[in-house]
Amino acid sequence: MKRLLFFIVLGFFTVTTLIAGNRLSSKAEFYLLNAAPGDELYEIFGHSAMRLVDDSTNTDIVFNYGLFSFTSENFIWCFMQGLTDYQLGVQRFDSFIYYYQNSLTSVWQQRLNLSPVAKQKLYDALAENYKIENRFYRYNYFFDNCATRLRDQIAKNAGSNLLFKSHKAYTFRQLVNMHTQTWPWTRVGIGILLGWQADRSATLNETMFLPMFLRDRFAEATNTNGQLVCPETQTVIDGTKFPGEDIKWSPLALPFAVLLALVLFVILRVEKSSRVIWVSRSVWLFLTGAVGVLVVFFWFFSIHPGLRPNINVLWAMPLNIVAAGFYLGRTVKPWMQLYKKVASGFILLFLILVVLRVQTVPFEGIVAALITLVLLQSERLKKLAGK
Repeated sequence: MKRLLFFIVLGFFTVTTLIAGNRLSSKAEFYLLNAAPGDELYEIFGHSAMRLVDDSTNTDIVFNYGLFSFTSENFIWCFMQGLTDYQLGVQRFDSFIYYYQNSLTSVWQQRLNLSPVAKQKLYDALAENYKIENRFYRYNYFFDNCATRLRDQIAKNAGSNLLFKSHKAYTFRQLVNMHTQTWPWTRVGIGILLGWQADRSATLNETMFLPMFLRDRFAEATNTNGQLVCPETQTVIDGTKFPGEDIKWSPLALPFAVLLALVLFVILRVEKSSRVIWVSRSVWLFLTGAVGVLVVFFWFFSIHPGLRPNINVLWAMPLNIVAAGFYLGRTVKPWMQLYKKVASGFILLFLILVVLRVQTVPFEGIVAALITLVLLQSERLKKLAGK
């Protein structure tokens, strides 16, 4: 938040004279800036911006489509619904780079090989976009963010078609997972919330919603004359930061521990195992029900892309929260037996869909589904174990 306010204040005093139609000099150059992933959750995929340097007018500013405010009204609620507005800000380059220098985050810049006419068109487009009535836009993680806005502005104003080299296809889920390997809990959370839409292969153009892919694709791109759009990639900051979560234990640790304990309780016929199983079942059903509430919310009440349909709701059912309360009381109701059968059937359907690769599910999600099935069928397992 401090970073955002710092950028806005400095940007205000820097660009008060920025007006569409101002003429750039022959020395003006545009640079595509890309920052490596950072430590904050909203930084784990990196960041992109556009730098304009014009030595003849002592201009060195950055166009930044990544500004937002946590203090805006109902920010978290709007973000969950996909109704968050980001905005284009403009600031001095030294204020932009200051944050990355202090956080030891790598930043690269690529000079855009544009004609004077194309540079002026790009400047006019950015300046027009910076007008107060144009600078706000509805953020969309996959299709409309700080990287895609720059991709589109360059493509529209480059003066010729941009030609990108073909690459191996990735699904949106795979692209997200590439950037969350050092954030295991975040990876699992996002992986469970993403539906099977996220398993669609992204087009080459769509992969550039990620700043690192934007950087790499433009490093190889050419214009219709065969010239590189970005002749070289320069390192502005050679960072040493390797971001990741502070939680050191794996998301698999708890589920595996619970599953192992339950199996041992049943097989070894531990005294009072029934009470332990009833309590464990109630707590676990409550947790999976809470996950289910989130899955259903993002499926039906959020416009974020890639969240629907989602087969994880088959094991993480919101009604598990209600069932948890009844199981905690250890009073068997007729409907509870029916609920166990229906819920177990849904879990088996979930496992079949996973095997058929209808949707990619994090391994942790499969383990959680198996634990839920074991808890629901614990009495049957005890009978099979001979107790």
